Amino acid sequence: MHSPSEDDLVGKYCRFKENPLDDAGCSITNGVLSDTTKSKEVSNTINAMHALGFVERVGRKVRITSFGIRFAQAEYGTADMQAIIKKAVLNYGPVVGVMYSLSNYNPGDIFNVSEINVGYPSPTEYVEYNGSMVELSAGSTEDSNTRTKSCILAWLTQGGYIKPVRFTPSNSPYPHIAYRDYINSEHRMEQVYEIVEFPNAEITDRPLNYDNLTKMNFCLRENGQSVVREATMFFETKIKNRRFAILFLLNLAFQNKTAISLSDIIDVLKEDEDKFVVSEEDLEETISTEIEIAFMAGIPFIKRYMNGKLYLQPTKGLNLNELEVGAPQDVINFLNQYSY
Repeated sequence: MHSPSEDDLVGKYCRFKENPLDDAGCSITNGVLSDTTKSKEVSNTINAMHALGFVERVGRKVRITSFGIRFAQAEYGTADMQAIIKKAVLNYGPVVGVMYSLSNYNPGDIFNVSEINVGYPSPTEYVEYNGSMVELSAGSTEDSNTRTKSCILAWLTQGGYIKPVRFTPSNSPYPHIAYRDYINSEHRMEQVYEIVEFPNAEITDRPLNYDNLTKMNFCLRENGQSVVREATMFFETKIKNRRFAILFLLNLAFQNKTAISLSDIIDVLKEDEDKFVVSEEDLEETISTEIEIAFMAGIPFIKRYMNGKLYLQPTKGLNLNELEVGAPQDVINFLNQYSY
């Protein structure tokens, strides 16, 4: 007799689960009975597949893309699979922003994860709400940033753009195999990575769309944050509108191979304050922070100062169709007047 191996197992089996013989097999969730936790896990998985370009949403349905079909049909541990992963991770806006934040390095250089910042901008913005002055909470929390950063680093490792310094890979030539044990580990605690190569993509195909330009503010429950939550949700549409406008105008500048000044962006927002302006007080300072949404969305820019004015020079463009998902038509119509 010989010891059983993976090849000896029949029926449901999944090497990636804590219990490989779980009845759920390699389903997305551990179990087949529906509950809210499993629904959220399924939703998160679909979101990830959408970000990578494997599926697209059509109303309330999900449709696999031709790129997703190629991924599903590719054999794991092959050059074709590696090429798919390499392209897929660059579809997602936040991944593009992270790699741009490391652009002052060269291949072979080492960086610490503490140098990477992901998440929504956090402008200091006070509003009067129900008789009280409230500071809005439009930025990401540290916990959320940590989770997002961990995911992005894992994707970039599989894509072959970076590698953890203190992990010994297998001898596979393909990063998605060589670093599989690290990627699938329960806790990825590596803080130091080496840059392998930089991507070369001109357009970010899956930027954050309108629906995803703010965090889920209904989660602000503890420590007396109910008023902050209510006020932030009350102004959420304006926050989304102004962030969408910033990205739209930056993309327009990219298409025209030019730069756009911060003051011009502010002037556009002030043309329809009902749509875009939460508070006129310290508006320039607020928008100076809000423009950082560009890096999260996948349209990084270079700052240039000319004649005492700040100009933003986008280095990449966005898939406008994806960016506009969920955006109100009147906001799109307003901004489209600047396209001509």
